[in-house]
Amino acid sequence: MRIAYVVLTCEAYEKTRKVWQMETVFRSVEKEDIYYLGHVMRPSDRLFSWGAKDDYDSLPYKFVDFFTRGVEEIGTEASYDWYFIMDDDTYLYVDRLKAHIQALAVTPRTDPYMEGYLMTHLAKSPYGVYHSGGAGTLLSRAAVEGIRDRLQGMLRRGGMYMVPHICADVCLGLWASGLPRLQRLHVDEYHPEMSPVAGRKGGVIRRREEVEDARMAFTFHHLKTKEDFWEHWRLGVEETQKLSI
Repeated sequence: MRIAYVVLTCEAYEKTRKVWQMETVFRSVEKEDIYYLGHVMRPSDRLFSWGAKDDYDSLPYKFVDFFTRGVEEIGTEASYDWYFIMDDDTYLYVDRLKAHIQALAVTPRTDPYMEGYLMTHLAKSPYGVYHSGGAGTLLSRAAVEGIRDRLQGMLRRGGMYMVPHICADVCLGLWASGLPRLQRLHVDEYHPEMSPVAGRKGGVIRRREEVEDARMAFTFHHLKTKEDFWEHWRLGVEETQKLSI
């Protein structure tokens, strides 16, 4: 089982969030499996760009480039079973995610599958439901191929493709929505905010659920500082040690 880790980023965070994430989240991940969608094509630093602008409004176009060109050009189509898409301010517990994937009754090369923290506030609009980008989205290879084929078909119909929404995660949800046999799941272990436990002094826990979140979470989002990344790393180490006792 191989997983590609695809991260939305920009030049402004190359020396901060990207570095902190590499030092903590990805410290035990093969460098070749990490793809930062950024401002320049520099694979030696795991930065990839196919021409999209490097601003917030262009984040959906970085996805368009990745699915229509990157999936094939960097060889992921032949190599990976799963793709995990996240932001550069997301903390991912890689070992927990891997254990979760191993337990899924999904054949990633034939079953279109997508999971994360499902957002429903646009459910009654034309945009429908989508997975929170910051909380992270897990896609099977079959789902990625389906989105790729759909986008490539749109581009072949000619002209400049305009993304349907300013938010990249909303766009991803729309592109996936028409895939035949798609399984699209909400999973509580993906969190769209930081852990309230990480870095807390004195061991004061306000809610039992906070302890369960810390022990079971796959992701937390909206980390802001280097210390935030290291506190979430320490939290993962502490919980692993407790479980092994």
